[in-house]
Amino acid sequence: MKLSCLAPLFFSLLLVSELPVTATTINVTGVASATGSGYYLNSDGTFCTNGKVLFGAFLGLTQSQLQALIRSFQTNAPTYTDYITLLSDFTQVGTGGANGTTPSGWNFSTNGTIFGTSTNVDLSVFPAGTQMYAWSFNITNVGVGITNNASSFTTGTEWGLYTAGSNSTTGWGLPSAGAKSLNLAQVSTSGAGTYLIGSAASSNPIVGNYSVEMVVQTVPEPSSLFLLTLASVFGVLFIRCQQKRSAELLTIKR
Repeated sequence: MKLSCLAPLFFSLLLVSELPVTATTINVTGVASATGSGYYLNSDGTFCTNGKVLFGAFLGLTQSQLQALIRSFQTNAPTYTDYITLLSDFTQVGTGGANGTTPSGWNFSTNGTIFGTSTNVDLSVFPAGTQMYAWSFNITNVGVGITNNASSFTTGTEWGLYTAGSNSTTGWGLPSAGAKSLNLAQVSTSGAGTYLIGSAASSNPIVGNYSVEMVVQTVPEPSSLFLLTLASVFGVLFIRCQQKRSAELLTIKR
């Protein structure tokens, strides 16, 4: 065969090799809609009727590192500063583009339920095996890309953080294809579930066995350094007052 005959084939193969490779995508569904899947509850055990759940991953942190970070917070009921710290390491599903479509069903409506699917979640952003987390709030002005929301965090703000581990079958590890359901019940049933912030709810006929409770945000207590500085200031003022009084008494005696 003449080389001239191979030229069209060569150029065809070259063009095919230059075509963009379509990244693999999956669908991610958040589920908490019945006693069999659990509900999101406020700290007092009532159903969440306002707020939302953020689903995503802490791609730069292992679960152990994340737990150590949370333990470094001042209390188990975190503050806005702690929220910003966690958000800086959080990659959120459902924010558009390669992170997947934005589902409306991840906002609470009635009885602590959510149900919605983010489609076209790109595995180049969330690789197969990525461990997912549910980050729940009783406010809606939260999440990646939302700024200037410090005023939304008051002493009544509640939130929780949960995961069902990294197993792609029994837990919340992402598959290499298809779809993944992040069912709240799996936090309890996977054998690897963790309540990083918040707790499991007490079982009862209304909420079932798989619900979770959030915690109330706290106002940070004064730090030890601040208290020590304050004490030092009062100490100096007291000494100066005493010195001034002593000087006045000495002048009177003279």
